[in-house]
Amino acid sequence: MKSEFIDCNAAAEELKVTSQFLRKLAREGKVPSYRLSARILRFNLDEVRECMRKNAVAVGNAGA
Repeated sequence: MKSEFIDCNAAAEELKVTSQFLRKLAREGKVPSYRLSARILRFNLDEVRECMRKNAVAVGNAGA
């Protein structure tokens, strides 16, 4: 399976959370993220889902 890196807005939409909530989780080190530059942040959706599942981070209405 090919890993795909997507931007914060796309990842948040897939996870049904706000982009602000996802950025907060990344900043706090609660989900894996990849900073390509000062302004570019990418997420591997499979890694984020697995991390959220393991750490019981609520998805759906979280941060809405």
